[in-house]
Amino acid sequence: MSIFFNVPPIGNSTGAQKGPTCWFYAAKMIRKFHDAYDKNDHPIEIRKLSVVRKIITFIDEDLKKYPGEYGFDAPRDFRVTGELAKLPATGSSDPLGLLLYRGMVRFASRKPTATTPPANPLASPRTIDLTQDDADPLAAGVGGEIPQGPPTSAEYESAFKLLLSWGRQDAFGRQAILGAWSFKAIPKLAVLDILASSRALESALVKHGPLWAGGLFGMEGLVQLARGDRVPVVHNQDGTRAWARQTRLREALGSTHSIAVLGVGTKQEPGTVLYRDPNMSNHVLSLPFDLFASRMKSDIKDDAISLMYYECPRCSSGIGGSCVNQNEKRLTVGVATVSD
Repeated sequence: MSIFFNVPPIGNSTGAQKGPTCWFYAAKMIRKFHDAYDKNDHPIEIRKLSVVRKIITFIDEDLKKYPGEYGFDAPRDFRVTGELAKLPATGSSDPLGLLLYRGMVRFASRKPTATTPPANPLASPRTIDLTQDDADPLAAGVGGEIPQGPPTSAEYESAFKLLLSWGRQDAFGRQAILGAWSFKAIPKLAVLDILASSRALESALVKHGPLWAGGLFGMEGLVQLARGDRVPVVHNQDGTRAWARQTRLREALGSTHSIAVLGVGTKQEPGTVLYRDPNMSNHVLSLPFDLFASRMKSDIKDDAISLMYYECPRCSSGIGGSCVNQNEKRLTVGVATVSD
């Protein structure tokens, strides 16, 4: 038996993540699968994390371009700000707090883009969809001290407190922040059991639905197709078909990367894992199960390496209408031979 879930892509114009926020986008795809990312009904936790994601993306880009604007020897990449969180805050020095505060002020003070007209201060308040990655919540700039559109001052304060506590208490750990999005981490010993075989992973998928996976999954490229290769083929809902191309992972083991695991084929050992990568979410990708497992087990004690699932109310109730039992949420995958 094999199981594959129809996990949708990110949904923005590029199909790719923005900034060092793969954790957010992998979780977003899984919440979309569970119909828990409704743009017409913005739950508070979706809205807050969307604002936090945008701020992180901005600060990461801003640090690369204008590190001197932060008033101290700031890092050139948001990924390493967790190191600042280890420095104690004193009455005269708080590097993490200073970086986040100045980054948020600069985010809120951005000038209008070339394609966006300045805001009319007399116009009616605008509604901006913070869950839409293509929408810029402050593209119209700032009038006085109050943003002309969302985020509000209260949302800025809430986002700042969340980022500060997340950094200081958890060094920007993924499990801590995604707990606010109803994601639950699978205990490490249970993760090792799941990684023991493709059928064990299959059982976890049947129980929990698609899985958020953090591991050494940095992608270098795709394995070239060769004549005679047997390759998984995804049958899309629009009637088209696409190869589930195998990923070529980076040989140098660097920082962790988050992906959305949508299924595993178990008919032939060692099995094949299918997933969506936030860097190219419009495509279903594949990895041999043994490679997938080794890229998690190699440093399993690292908190960033984990499996998580979304605690879906419908799925946990066990009723027939749960997401994992709906036919339209299953993905049809076959295998074909590359002919030329």
